[in-house]
Amino acid sequence: MTTTPPERRRGLTRRTPLRAKTPWRPDRTPLRPRSKKTARLYLERRALVARMLDEHRICEAQWDDGCTVRTVDVHEILPRSQGGRIVGGSRSEYLVVCRHCHDRIETHPTEAHERGFRRWSWEGNPE
Repeated sequence: MTTTPPERRRGLTRRTPLRAKTPWRPDRTPLRPRSKKTARLYLERRALVARMLDEHRICEAQWDDGCTVRTVDVHEILPRSQGGRIVGGSRSEYLVVCRHCHDRIETHPTEAHERGFRRWSWEGNPE
């Protein structure tokens, strides 16, 4: 007994071309990447980062021998995604670190927590 293969179906085809209900309007303004309120906070943040980098030129973490010692980043001990602040708060909420150490802190969060460079959101405020 021989069986014939099932008939192959064609893909869906459109009988009429697609038409937009309303014409495209290029005169619309694009969405803002940030709200005005957040943009003001980031201006304050830039000033805070510049001031901290000026005051502290040596890496506060010094994770390992790869540390470049020269500071270029400000690391929030409590990440913003877990309730950390963009600006404000006390100086103890931030670390001034080199790029190498900042990468290590971000890629090894458990070890960073053990060393005191990171705080979990459920731990509460140490002050």
